[in-house]
Amino acid sequence: MISVIYLYGCNKLTNTREKIMKKFEINKTYFARSVCDFDCMFKETIISRTGKTVKTASGKTLRVSDKYTPGIEQIWPEGKYSMAPAISADNMI
Repeated sequence: MISVIYLYGCNKLTNTREKIMKKFEINKTYFARSVCDFDCMFKETIISRTGKTVKTASGKTLRVSDKYTPGIEQIWPEGKYSMAPAISADNMI
């Protein structure tokens, strides 16, 4: 069985617990390293976003997911395949 740990923060105004999600921010550049070559980096700059998609400076509209790393958003700019680079919201340049 796989256990998932979420980070929670307390909202001081309502005194309720809310899930903390690391999200992509506009005008920030994020990166991922290649699985095969550590010196190869895939970079994407986010120019706009909605709740479920981000638009990059290279003109791609990508769907955001936190399926594989709960609490951290990820995008796949080259598509989803076995060795595809996954850019996470916690890898900001």
